[in-house]
Amino acid sequence: MSTDLADVLTLDRVIIDLISSLSVMYFLYGFYVLLFGTCISMMTSRHRKQGQEGRNHTLYLSLMAALFGLSSILVISYTADRVHASAIFYSALATGDATLLENYLDHDTQKTVTYAFLVLVPIILNVTAESMLIHRCYLIWNAKKRVAVPLLVWSAVTNTAGLVGASMVIVNKSDSSTSVHQRIFALGDIIGFSYSISSLVLNTVLTLLTAGRIWWIYRGLEAYGVHTSDVLARIPRIILESGVLYPLVTIVGTIVINVRLTFIPFDFAPTAALAAGIAPTLIVVRAKLGKSVESMQQQVSEMRFPSRPANREGNVNSQIYSIGNLHILQVDAEADEERIRKQKETTLV
Repeated sequence: MSTDLADVLTLDRVIIDLISSLSVMYFLYGFYVLLFGTCISMMTSRHRKQGQEGRNHTLYLSLMAALFGLSSILVISYTADRVHASAIFYSALATGDATLLENYLDHDTQKTVTYAFLVLVPIILNVTAESMLIHRCYLIWNAKKRVAVPLLVWSAVTNTAGLVGASMVIVNKSDSSTSVHQRIFALGDIIGFSYSISSLVLNTVLTLLTAGRIWWIYRGLEAYGVHTSDVLARIPRIILESGVLYPLVTIVGTIVINVRLTFIPFDFAPTAALAAGIAPTLIVVRAKLGKSVESMQQQVSEMRFPSRPANREGNVNSQIYSIGNLHILQVDAEADEERIRKQKETTLV
């Protein structure tokens, strides 16, 4: 075995990196399984909803199932890829024969198939997560199309570019021995990096739009005398409800993958991919627990604060305040006056 391969195929790279990467991934996936189970239980145990609310419920339920299914495919593919690669690396390290390793690096069918899943599934996960987060942002912004349409176009262009770049990289993985495939890989790698940056910016903008609107809603509720929480307690709520965990993890993943930080003892790519499923599911669970801003708006909209002065002759005004709709219902003063007059006549009789 050559000296270069001996420097690469160390025990840390072959065994320890495998164990640490799989351990972190399965820990997050286990948490995701519990979270997804809780989410599905909550969404299917409630009464069947009708109208637009029912359609939104069905949409989110479908997206949650798609995110979990894609995440499971990713976990299986990553496990198969890392175990297969580590077995070949360990064999080359133990025997000193690099023939099997060279064949694996140049053209290996199993490597190509699992790698295709590993580069395509995160993009599809991103599409699904962005679709849900954009739809929620659209609803929070009072169904304004000028908010949703630019985000949808941006997402479509970005993810299409990501799929094109991933396909070019997969072509090279099938056979990296020719110069043509190497040039295709280089171009696909550039497109893939551009996709990562564009997707990161999109998710950051989407998160800021959602978080800003949630903050504004909380502020508006307090203006009408509804106590939500103090500033410090509100920050974690806004972080969870806006899905900010997803772009934060993506930022860290982009830095780790491209800068190749050696002090992180595991592969961060599965963590970044699983965040696409965990962040939206957290939002849905909070909503079903009645802790989201939508739940608070719904509860407040059902509240009525009657303010009725003491009965007396003359003009009487009675108001009912509806915080949810931010309007005041006026009760006819003449009706109150007539009611008081009849009460007096009954008393005299």
